[in-house]
Amino acid sequence: MNNNGYIQVFDKAYELYKKYGAVRTKATEFKEFKDRHKDWREVLPLLLPAIEYQAAWRARHIGWVAPWKNFKTYLGKQRAWELRYPPQTHGEPDEKAAERKKADARRLYTSWLSDPKILLFEKMAWAKRNGYMWLVDEIQAQAGD
Repeated sequence: MNNNGYIQVFDKAYELYKKYGAVRTKATEFKEFKDRHKDWREVLPLLLPAIEYQAAWRARHIGWVAPWKNFKTYLGKQRAWELRYPPQTHGEPDEKAAERKKADARRLYTSWLSDPKILLFEKMAWAKRNGYMWLVDEIQAQAGD
């Protein structure tokens, strides 16, 4: 892919993100993205699907959701486009939904929640928001290690 191809891919991600969060000029964002990430050519195609995924997740989510990050922060060292959000359960009978929610929490605890890239306060907020106080205790114990 030539330089114009990379710019076009970035433009699509930029224009979509602009609908949700604060952005600076396209040229500034692209330059800093390239400067900050040595593997920018490999991760650039991941930006648009990640923004679409996050927007869809936020649209389905019930409850409080943190505001969109500034695009500079989204593209920053935390590589927010790599984050995945916990699955949703909607429209199931209460008993079945409760079982599935608990199974999801256990699965997330071994994968998503144990990921060191995800900040501790994000893990805690998710667990508290979903009523997993037993998980809050485990996260606090993990933080003490």
